[in-house]
Amino acid sequence: MDIIWKEVTLKDSEILQSILKVHDKTFPYEVREPHEIFYNSLEYQNSCFPDSFRFLAGFHKNKLCSFATAHYFSKINFGFIVYVVTSPFIRNLGIGSLTLSKIEELLTKDAKAAGFEFLEGIALETEKVEFATTGKEKIDCIKRNFFFEKNNYNHIDEIKYVQPPLRQGDDLIPLNFFIKTNKTKITNQMINDIVKEIFKNKYQKINKLPTNIIKECLDKILITTV
Repeated sequence: MDIIWKEVTLKDSEILQSILKVHDKTFPYEVREPHEIFYNSLEYQNSCFPDSFRFLAGFHKNKLCSFATAHYFSKINFGFIVYVVTSPFIRNLGIGSLTLSKIEELLTKDAKAAGFEFLEGIALETEKVEFATTGKEKIDCIKRNFFFEKNNYNHIDEIKYVQPPLRQGDDLIPLNFFIKTNKTKITNQMINDIVKEIFKNKYQKINKLPTNIIKECLDKILITTV
């Protein structure tokens, strides 16, 4: 399929509004980030090197068909994908895999720009099937998890992962945690380092969550290592 890729910036106001409409229709309220987080991330991109934020949009026949957002953290040489979304009107055509591959390619470029020979790996979160509130949400969860497993992401069973609340007063959100890496073994220390970097540079720095919330989450997630 012929897709035109565009990296979205704050100047692309019409494209941003189109993406946010798709975003709002795709995810349950509890795991749907407020719109200002997208704008915070784009602002952050202007001054975060050697870290990076990527906001990718895909167009087919001049219509938005997908988008993805991701962070690159140079301290651990790891990417963190926040969203990979395809238009509900153009699914089952391989667009999701193409979009995932493209955002992975951009994260690899970020690693090389930061001075690394290759990207160490990529992490991401997905919703848990058991917390779906409707039949459609349950089916979407199953499809999403299968999609990432098919694309070589490993579900990390060693931790009980929780996402910080996305809005003040909300509860912690139990989610699945996936990692894709060329390493033959994913160690507990590696998992801890990735999670701490995500919480520090995504949820605390960009989502602007207070330190006590970050600590509460990490206390529940991190694995005791010797």
